[in-house]
Amino acid sequence: MIRNRFRGSSDHVLDNKGRLNFPARFRDVLRNRESEILILAPWKRYLRVYPIADWEALEEKIWNEGPTGDLNETFVRYLMRNLEECTLDKQGRIRIPQNLKQAVGLDKEVTLSGMRNWVEIWDRDALLVDNAQAEENFEKYENQVRKLGSY
Repeated sequence: MIRNRFRGSSDHVLDNKGRLNFPARFRDVLRNRESEILILAPWKRYLRVYPIADWEALEEKIWNEGPTGDLNETFVRYLMRNLEECTLDKQGRIRIPQNLKQAVGLDKEVTLSGMRNWVEIWDRDALLVDNAQAEENFEKYENQVRKLGSY
């Protein structure tokens, strides 16, 4: 089966150098998308990891929208100056720089969550809080999915 989307979650531990094992199923997606370069982007309480082609498509939309549209110039500037480009090492790990770990509050224990076209890296404790909030509103979300006719 060819995997072209990031799905599922897995728990990992950052080593002392900020390296993180990228799950094999996510590496399969990268291989199928022929993407060796990743973009790490701080996103409020977590990091987003994009294959370079997906990031560049989003970047085009951001620039075409321009800072005078719905995208605030301050947000665009923050995002663009805090991006980090990386590749997987021979052991299938990425390195998360200290400034990005601090920006989103990553400690040693993290969870990687596939979100279709990108991967989120959450501090495990922050993700537990986020999941609890989602569970509180589950019925509302469930009703919205029903309206889509998906289930």
